Amino acid sequence: MKILISILAIWFVALFLKVFTPSEPSKVVSAGLKRAPRIEIRESSNPTEAIQNLEEFNFTAPEQTGSVTRVYQWNTVGIRGHHLQTGKVRFDISKNELIRQIASFGVSEESLSFSYRKGNLARILERKRRAFAKRGILTNGSQYRPDYRWMIRQSRKPIQHVSQMLKQSFEKKSGKSGSDLIAYITNFVQNLDYRIPQSPREWPWKPQLQIVNCGVNMPLETLYNGWGDCDSKSVLLATLLGNLGNINTVFLEGNRHAFIGIAGMPGRNEHFVTHRNIKYRLIETTTPYPIGKISKKSWTGIQKEQFQVYQVQ
Repeated sequence: MKILISILAIWFVALFLKVFTPSEPSKVVSAGLKRAPRIEIRESSNPTEAIQNLEEFNFTAPEQTGSVTRVYQWNTVGIRGHHLQTGKVRFDISKNELIRQIASFGVSEESLSFSYRKGNLARILERKRRAFAKRGILTNGSQYRPDYRWMIRQSRKPIQHVSQMLKQSFEKKSGKSGSDLIAYITNFVQNLDYRIPQSPREWPWKPQLQIVNCGVNMPLETLYNGWGDCDSKSVLLATLLGNLGNINTVFLEGNRHAFIGIAGMPGRNEHFVTHRNIKYRLIETTTPYPIGKISKKSWTGIQKEQFQVYQVQ
């Protein structure tokens, strides 16, 4: 009996405290945006960290003057795999435009982790979506990825002169035009060194600011560096080709790899995909495959539907 009375007493006290104790603020839950496999998710330790400065991306830099000159030389292969000759191109890059392009893309590392109170998640994710979209990052719930179409659109004008210099270089050497010009520019991009961009990257004029660029650089920076990884080089190639005229292009991403496809009737034994009833001949940008040929591993991945296809132009 004494035990029963004790249990009842404890229950009554607990009930009293539950009813009469002032209500606590709603529970704070942590969440993180992610893009596997490149960027690790981190949770915010401060419940208000992500609510504050949610849409502030102040990637500023001092005004730059002057330009830098880049000269590239490479071996070329025709669109059907026939050897042409050595390619060479020379162009200038405005320092100010380079910094402007770099600063336009990506979001702060801090913005990828945020905390929210129950009931507010949908509203915050929508705010994130709009803010990120302005900086070339697409979100879908807690997932995010680079907006390749945005990158190409933002880069068309800044590298228009490079497309023209490549065209002039091609015409001077071969006197031809058309499909072999596409192969010429493709070879140029393929011969750039392969290196994976750092992400997040430190902003030089504000070291404590870490910029997440999803491991891909804007085309002008890739031209300046002389190197890039698969998606950086694919975005560059799509932009260069887009400046030549109405060339429909798709972007393929999956299996930790990326490449592009250009609209056109595939040749015999060439690799291609059909997207929205249009055939696209596939182009590898990290190794010197001829147009319409990709690695066996990538082709197997496409057949197993392990790649996403995005219309970019």
